[in-house]
Amino acid sequence: MRCERVGHVKTLAALLLLATPAVAQQQQACGNYVEMAKNLKDKFSEQRVAMGLNQKGDAVVIFASPNGATWSALTVQPTGTACMVGAGSQWETIAPKPQGDPT
Repeated sequence: MRCERVGHVKTLAALLLLATPAVAQQQQACGNYVEMAKNLKDKFSEQRVAMGLNQKGDAVVIFASPNGATWSALTVQPTGTACMVGAGSQWETIAPKPQGDPT
C-alpha cells in the first residue's frame, strides 16, 4: 500500500510541476483547508486520494470523486491556508509497476 502511494505521489508531483506555470497565470482560489475540503466533498463528492510535500514544504493534496468524474489539487500551507492549483475530469488511479520494470 505504501509503495502504491509513493508511486502515485511521484506521478502527481511530476504532473503538478508541469501544470504549475499555467495555473500560476490564472487567479488562484485560496481559503481555509477544512472549508475547501468540505466544499469539494459537498459539491463534487470528492475525497482525499493522495498527498505529498512540495519543495516549499507545503502539502499537495489530491481529491477525486469515487467514479473519477472530477478531481482537484490543493496546496496547503502549514498555517492551514489552501489554494486550488488544478482541477479536471477523468481521474484514474494507476497501479505502480513492480520494481525493476523499465516501462
